[in-house]
Order: sequence, then structure tokens, then C-alpha cells
Amino acid sequence: MQYSKYLKSKLNDVIVEVAMNSDFTRSRKLDFTIVFNSILTMGGNSLNYEMLELYNYCQSTPTASAFVQARAKILPSAFSHVFNEFSNRLRKPKKYRGYNLLAVDGSRLNIFRNSMDLESHVERSVGKGFNALVLSAMYDLNNHIYTDAVIQPINKLGERGALIDMLPNVRQKSIIICDRGYESYNTFAHFDNLDMNFIVRIKDVSSNGILSNRNLTSTAEFDIPLTVNVTNYQRKAYEIFT
Repeated sequence: MQYSKYLKSKLNDVIVEVAMNSDFTRSRKLDFTIVFNSILTMGGNSLNYEMLELYNYCQSTPTASAFVQARAKILPSAFSHVFNEFSNRLRKPKKYRGYNLLAVDGSRLNIFRNSMDLESHVERSVGKGFNALVLSAMYDLNNHIYTDAVIQPINKLGERGALIDMLPNVRQKSIIICDRGYESYNTFAHFDNLDMNFIVRIKDVSSNGILSNRNLTSTAEFDIPLTVNVTNYQRKAYEIFT
């Protein structure tokens, strides 16, 4: 069996199990599995067009309104359950020296422009602006599977907040790997509070990042330990680096 078909089969198994345990109104044309799979596979066309393609331009194609009503019956938690269950069934027990290697990154997703949606709308000095979401995903490098994901309006929390939301879901011994966008003492404090191992790339000493005022002037490659005491007290005397 081709791997793509294997993945599709596993995903369908999970969706069918959820459908059997739901109180979704049974309909020959818009049952749970049809609606759920349609949401996962739809493109960027209008809903009317997507429905026509789904039902092969049949005269008895359900209306867009009927689909919207059926879609509203599926709780967001159903999608989270399918994602987690599907990922768990694909994950293999492959680790790096006993650790899961989990890489985290975010990506902006532009959506339909709506200036009234203040959480996702971004103004521009020229033009009408745009709306966007931020998709942050956690990826298991050893087993090649996504283990968690958070979607947020671009003006709400951002990548660091999404990472912090995902950290409590990491149950096994892991090393979290992040790029420069996650550099902050707040992020490091959350790692420390959860007793997690992490590697975060930070900005260069010549930038405006954490290292910019630490008198690390060497332009050559170097590797030195740096100790930081993080506190709510604001006086610099309590911010100790060695």
C-alpha cells in the first residue's frame, strides 16, 4: 500500500470512530464523516463551488446553507481529538538518546479580509490592510509527525504564546528546538518551570536581542556558559550574568 493511502486509511478510521460516538444528525448527504472530510479537504473557492465539486455537480447537491448548519454541529474539540489520535497512531518509539526532538515554528496564514475582526486584522499605511492567523506547530523530528498545533489571530498572542500553550501537552522526556522568534526570558522561564530541556537560537550579539548589551564583542565563533537569574524585581542589580 502506498504511504499516502495508508495515512488516509488511518485518518478515516479515527474520523469514523468519532462519528460513531457523536449525536450528529444522520443524513445520507451530510453525515458526520462527509462534513468532517469536506472541511479538511476544501480549497479556496466559494462554498457553493466546493459543494458542487464535492457532489460532482449533481442536481441534488446540498445547499451551502445546509452545509453551514451541519458544520456548526461539529465542536472544535472533535478536530483536536482527531488530530491527537491520528498523530499518536502514527508515532513510532524512535528517540534520540532517550529524548523526543520536538521542533516548533510558526507561519502566517492570510484569510478573507474583514476590517471588523480586530483580532486578525492588520492595518497598512497604504492599502486596505489584511487579516491573518498564525499557525504554530510542533514536529517530532525522529518520527516525522506533528504532535501539536495552535491557530491564533495574528494580533492575539503570537508564536511565543502558542509555544507556551503547547508546552504542558509534552508528556514525555523531550528537547524543544526553536528559532530566533522565540527568544525571550518569559519563554525561558516557562521552560524552566516545567523542567524542560530546550535549544533556542537567539539573535546575534550585534542585534537588539538578549545578547546585545552583554559585552560579547567577539566576531569569531565562541561557546561560553551564561547564567541568568530571572526575577520580577526590576532593578538591574538582581539580573545576574556570569
